[in-house]
Amino acid sequence: MRLPFIGKDLPFFYNEDEAHHFNRTINMVKEGDLNPHYFHKPSLHFYLRIPVVVASFFWNVAEGNIKSVKEIKTADPFGLNGYALTASHPGMVKWNRAFSVVLSLLTIILTYFIAINLFGSSYVGLSAAFLLAISPQFVSESAVVGVDVVMTFFIALSVFLALQLETTFSLALLSWVGITAGLSVSSKYNAWPIFLLPFLSCLFFKHLKIKTILISITTPVLGFLLGSPFIITNLPIFMDQAGYEIWHYKIAGHEGHTATPGWEQAMFYFNFFITDSVGFAVLLLALIATIYAILRRDKKFLLFLSFPIIYFLYMIEQKVNFTRNMLPMIPFIAVLALGFLSFLTQRIKHNIKRTLLVFLTPLVLYQPTKAGLDLREELGATSIESRSLAIDWISQNQISLSDMAIAGNLNLPTQVYGLSGVTKINEIKTTASELYLNGFDKIVVGPSFIPSDEELKLLHLENYIAGEKKYSRLSINPEIRIYKFSEDVIQVLSQKGETINPQCSQEEGHCWINSRLSMLEIDMTKVRIDSNNPEIAHLEIDLMTPWPGQSVTFAIADWAYTFDKFDNIIGKWVTVTLDIPVNRISIVPSLRVLVEEIHSPLTQKISSDPRRLGVAVKGSVLKESLLLK
Repeated sequence: MRLPFIGKDLPFFYNEDEAHHFNRTINMVKEGDLNPHYFHKPSLHFYLRIPVVVASFFWNVAEGNIKSVKEIKTADPFGLNGYALTASHPGMVKWNRAFSVVLSLLTIILTYFIAINLFGSSYVGLSAAFLLAISPQFVSESAVVGVDVVMTFFIALSVFLALQLETTFSLALLSWVGITAGLSVSSKYNAWPIFLLPFLSCLFFKHLKIKTILISITTPVLGFLLGSPFIITNLPIFMDQAGYEIWHYKIAGHEGHTATPGWEQAMFYFNFFITDSVGFAVLLLALIATIYAILRRDKKFLLFLSFPIIYFLYMIEQKVNFTRNMLPMIPFIAVLALGFLSFLTQRIKHNIKRTLLVFLTPLVLYQPTKAGLDLREELGATSIESRSLAIDWISQNQISLSDMAIAGNLNLPTQVYGLSGVTKINEIKTTASELYLNGFDKIVVGPSFIPSDEELKLLHLENYIAGEKKYSRLSINPEIRIYKFSEDVIQVLSQKGETINPQCSQEEGHCWINSRLSMLEIDMTKVRIDSNNPEIAHLEIDLMTPWPGQSVTFAIADWAYTFDKFDNIIGKWVTVTLDIPVNRISIVPSLRVLVEEIHSPLTQKISSDPRRLGVAVKGSVLKESLLLK
């Protein structure tokens, strides 16, 4: 059930919190800094995952996927809060997800033993464990790189240890209950009610002494600080960021995940438990079992119920309602429901009670079992992500000395943006004409690229990959369009007079034409008139290009001249003489220049120069002012 989720959606992150937590953990390893400098969440899960990151790094090295931790890309200006939403090394994500799965399986095992402790029945333990193994929410969250699985594991561990205190009470065991309770809160602040568990254990099991009270108070704090030690040295940051989370949950709410505190919030969670977690029958049995246990005032059951009751009451008083916050509730519901079902059948004074239990258990578990199997089938039927199809197309169609502009908004893998000739663009802020003038031959864009009708005339749709048509802050299976430029694009832009001025440098001593359409101003005092034919003016211009196959056309009005003999002089200067009718140049003392090849030495893997370059020009006939700009 859980293994398919380890590689689900990779290399893309569909969960922004997972992307953030994974990238932050990687950064702590890359920088060698154990201080997370971040306390919106406690730190324990970062520290638990650091050894996993180290192990996964060496595994990737052995597989030939990486050589240095510096190769792991965690930053992306197009990602949320600057974090990458695509894994540069998916294998490392899989290791971290697998670690979450291990914690999830350990939680199932703890649930089994908790059920046996409470009901003295391995059948109840197995049934409760099966429910956790099949519960859709528990399954889908089990492979997430985040805090909820960690919190749920430590809460289950704390409760398991606390229940042992009834028969084997000791200060050492009580200390471990407190430390694991503190580690639970050091996984996620919302787990704070578990802080009460050590004290309640002393209260219900009648061990209230000064020493036990001190231990029950201090050890949770110790456990919390063991998991998040830098809170001590970063107290103002901790107070501000933890305070923000309180405000976020209680006051502000979260778009798309908000309900009115109280009854409406409770009904939201009850509906979640019924449809996506444990099913109606299990929830009903758990609620009845809770009421029955409270009325009976059984100390062990009251201790067991203390966390889920306080936790649930706390969560329904918040505005925010992320369903993942209910993850630690599911083991308690499973134990209560299956244990109470066993209890009811045992009350029947007939020899069929075991048969009846075996018969009723599948009926009670039918809804979550079916939902879990449906989830597994749905996962297996998932279609190929649009970006995966785009990656295949790009890999097959990107050729040498052909520039492709790909939207960074698509959050494609860094390897794609690193292909020769590929440049990352912001599809919201760019235009088709700008891209063409800058030398691009094809553009790959998503839903946020909305060209005007005029811009569309410059484009020809070469490939369309269906997907989500609306912009989303988290890119998931987006619609992707791949355009090339129409054959008459140069004529359209020429008629519109769209040009980009050359970039000139005093230090270099020449100008770079970095646009397919540009203008060169002519110094008429430096123009040489043909002595034999006064109607012809001679302009001598020095040209140099780093690109094979380059072609440069100079034009004034209806006169034009093309020079394309660069192949044997790449990177070398050549003097070109332009014989222009005087009556043309005297009217418009400037040359319109059309350049075929515009590329970046950086993206073409030639040098570290990031500029987009076409042809370098210099000559006395060019206005000196050009060289000073």
